[in-house]
Amino acid sequence: MNRHSFRPETGRCLSDKDHLEDILLMKEMNMNPVRMSHFVPDERFLDHCDSLGLFVLDEVTGWQQGYDTVVGPKLIRETILKDENHPSVVIWDHGNEGGWNFANKKYFHIYDIQKRLVIYPWLLRNGVDTRHYPSYNFDTARYAKGNAPFKPLEFMHGLYDGGHGTGLEEYWKLY
Repeated sequence: MNRHSFRPETGRCLSDKDHLEDILLMKEMNMNPVRMSHFVPDERFLDHCDSLGLFVLDEVTGWQQGYDTVVGPKLIRETILKDENHPSVVIWDHGNEGGWNFANKKYFHIYDIQKRLVIYPWLLRNGVDTRHYPSYNFDTARYAKGNAPFKPLEFMHGLYDGGHGTGLEEYWKLY
């Protein structure tokens, strides 16, 4: 599940009730992991994830543009210091759709003493393929033949994924 911390009525200003409502909806749909799409999560959201058993992919992102080596390490450090003691945070996302800078990757393990997995949304790195918007039949060419675990972080977009007319049930059966 991807979560954009946003409401039409309030923008990025969410109440505790909003956070809890989102989590309960995800749990109702039998979802367990949630990717913090493009934003570092609110502390209240993480508190609820800790108590209700949602796994969090905490994203330090420069959407489409990676942070430089001055700003990037500072943001990585601050994110980790803010969120490292939440048991719900199981993976760090470094960037999104080109928003990574490989010169900054070392800072995740410098600051995170637990050495959590770092993934790169859109790439195959650290043993996890997180390709965005794979075509509907992507499995026959890639992960069905014994390659790295495939975790599609974004799919069914409807623009260019090759599966615009398919539904979640069809994707699920294929995966």
